[in-house]
Amino acid sequence: MEAARCDIAGEDFSKLFQVSENQVSVPIGGHYRLIDVPMSNCINSDIRKIFMLTQFNSFSLNRHLARTYNFGNGMNFGDGFADVLAATQTPGEARKRWFQGTTDAVRQFIWVFEKHSDTRADITVSCVPMDDSRASDYGLMKIDKTRCIIHFAEKPKGPQLKAMQVDTFLFGLSEQDALRYPYIASMGVHVFRTHVLLKLLRWRHPSSNDFGSEIIPSAVTDHNVQVR
Repeated sequence: MEAARCDIAGEDFSKLFQVSENQVSVPIGGHYRLIDVPMSNCINSDIRKIFMLTQFNSFSLNRHLARTYNFGNGMNFGDGFADVLAATQTPGEARKRWFQGTTDAVRQFIWVFEKHSDTRADITVSCVPMDDSRASDYGLMKIDKTRCIIHFAEKPKGPQLKAMQVDTFLFGLSEQDALRYPYIASMGVHVFRTHVLLKLLRWRHPSSNDFGSEIIPSAVTDHNVQVR
C-alpha cells in the first residue's frame, strides 16, 4: 500500500512566541526541531511522500526542512519527497486571510485539485505572477491561451530570464500590475495524474532528483501541463 502524509505546521502559538515565531520550529535536543518528531515518525513508518502546510513566519522552518529532508544528494529515499505547501492569502470574500487552522489550511488548497480534475490535465502547476527582482529565484513558465505550459525554465539568468517574460494580464492582473509582474513563477506545488507520475519517475526519469529542473521541463514537451 502506498501512502502520503500531510503535516500542518505553524499555528499562531503565542505561548512560544518569545522562543520562536513558529511553534514547530522550536529547537529541541540540540540541532533538532519539533517538526522532526512527526517527520521521524513518517520516515520510520516507511511514509516517504510528505507534505507540510506551513503558516506565516515560517522562514526558519522552511530552511530547516530544505536542509534536513532533501531526499536526493546521496540519500536513498526512492521516489520520496518532503514538500512545503506555503501559506497563501485567500482572495475574494476572505481577502488577505491566512490559514485559520489545520482544516482551513487543507481547504484553501482544494481548488488546485478541483482545477486539475476539471481541465483533465496530466500535471497542474500552481503559480504566481512575479517581478524582475525575484524572478530568477523561481522556475518560470511560458503558456499558451489555454494555460498549457509550452516552456519551463528553472531559475533562469540573464538573457534566458528576459526570454521568459509573458503577458500576465491573462491571470486577471490590471495592465499596470501586468507590467510590474511579467513572469509566471512556479509555487512548487504540483498535482499529477497517478499513472503519469509513475511513468515519469519509474521509467522516463529513474535517476532524476528534482521536479523543477528535470521532471517538469521534460514533461511539457509531450504532456498536458497546466498552470493555476
